Amino acid sequence: MLVLEPVAEGGYFVSSPSDPALLTQGATIEECIENARDAAAALAASRRKLARQQARGSTAKPRRAA
Repeated sequence: MLVLEPVAEGGYFVSSPSDPALLTQGATIEECIENARDAAAALAASRRKLARQQARGSTAKPRRAA
């Protein structure tokens, strides 16, 4: 499920109640849906990578800000 909220500058802000990490935006509804699909795929890939790292007993080290 996606929630599209119009923004004052134009376009839409997109969120998903079923996945709070899924946040994106777009100029049109169609662009929002495409961007949400891309964001969902990127989140899934990131979660799979993290799960593999945790299964091996390693975790990504935090990066230090420069």
